[in-house]
Amino acid sequence: MKRVALNEEILDAFLPMDLYEKAVRLSTPGSFALGVTMEQGDFDEPAGIIICTEDEDRLVIDWIYVMPEYRGDGIGSELLYLAFCEGEARGLVDAAARVSDEYEANDYGWDSKSFFANDVFSGKEEGECEWRISFRELEKILAKDEKKNEDCAKKVVRLCDIDPKGLKTAAETLASRFDASASLPMEWAIRIANPQTSFLLKKGDDYAGILLIRKVGQTWYPYELCADDDEAGETLIRAALYCSEDVCMPKDEIEIAIKTLSTKRLLQKIGLPGTEYAVTYLLCKMKDFKKRKSEAEAEEL
Repeated sequence: MKRVALNEEILDAFLPMDLYEKAVRLSTPGSFALGVTMEQGDFDEPAGIIICTEDEDRLVIDWIYVMPEYRGDGIGSELLYLAFCEGEARGLVDAAARVSDEYEANDYGWDSKSFFANDVFSGKEEGECEWRISFRELEKILAKDEKKNEDCAKKVVRLCDIDPKGLKTAAETLASRFDASASLPMEWAIRIANPQTSFLLKKGDDYAGILLIRKVGQTWYPYELCADDDEAGETLIRAALYCSEDVCMPKDEIEIAIKTLSTKRLLQKIGLPGTEYAVTYLLCKMKDFKKRKSEAEAEEL
């Protein structure tokens, strides 16, 4: 068994285990991924992966997966141990496993109830919801409200149509207004966005909102929506739906993290179809897991 910190050069070899494309989170500050390989003849075969992010003062496990043929060999526990060591090095003491109903609903071998249901992960916290929409469903909305979406598109500007100096000015202006409610610093959030499908809403010489989107594989991730009010938010969403139609593929999906009631209200107002999945955080102290692992190893000796 070999432990590896995953960077862009070797991440691709582990992506078949990233079934929900959580590696998109690696572009956010404080995120990291670790892997385990097993020796197979003359080469090392990827056997497990863990993807984590920092959420204020705690480590969040976004995804952990072990290939079926290697389960039961302690790889999952080893990945957790490595992640917790990294978290402690960063000054974090708490950890949370982010579990979506969607993982349980699909037969991908993610068995969080079994893996995390123990005396270490003893806490529980209800989190945000996820709204997953297929592009085929989205087409119905685009056709139904085409005129309204087209009018909204006239009020926005794509990031790719703004020069670097203009983007820097926009980032500074938006940061002064929305950084308190944004999940990422505005300059960084704009830097990692897909410039063809992310938009600014202008109000005269000022900005009334921004919608930032990333695309990984066949999944679209709107990760930042900041707007003056519901009307501005709806305009940005409708414009993005309308303007992105020519770059979406039939099998594409859009995943929206519903972190606030206002986001959910907007989606319902627009009438987006899709499936809503609840997210739960299973909580623990990193030191408790490491203590349990040490005791288990001592028993084996």
